[in-house]
Amino acid sequence: MDTTTDILQIKIARARENLLQESRNAIDAVNWKLFIQEMNHKFNEDQIDTLTTETELLLCGLVSTEDYPEELEKRMQIPKSAVAQLISDLDKQIFKKIHEEFEKRLNDKGDTKITYTVKPLIIDPKFSNLPNDIQKAVAIS
Repeated sequence: MDTTTDILQIKIARARENLLQESRNAIDAVNWKLFIQEMNHKFNEDQIDTLTTETELLLCGLVSTEDYPEELEKRMQIPKSAVAQLISDLDKQIFKKIHEEFEKRLNDKGDTKITYTVKPLIIDPKFSNLPNDIQKAVAIS
């Protein structure tokens, strides 16, 4: 493991410590790393490692939901249309399940129910040639 990876893992560990206990427990309750590892038929080993790291950064709050698609596109070296499909798959198989676990844990504690709203991260590929700011404005609208 190189120094950059070590430093990144330390940052992730520290960010995890700052999460609510319910958040950490909800993330840990979903075997999201296994789901990503099972994508080895779609991506090579380096891309899987990158996807795992970027997803962990997102889950710990070190990467924003707005930057996550761009980071995947750039670091995995895949087109926006592939990123859009990937995020759709991740949302169904990981993010919604983590949210459900988190909500369940809050409800078990007697806290109020939270609402899950999916903010579009990727817009239709036909808009991919527009500048990023315009793409985000279209996606938000």
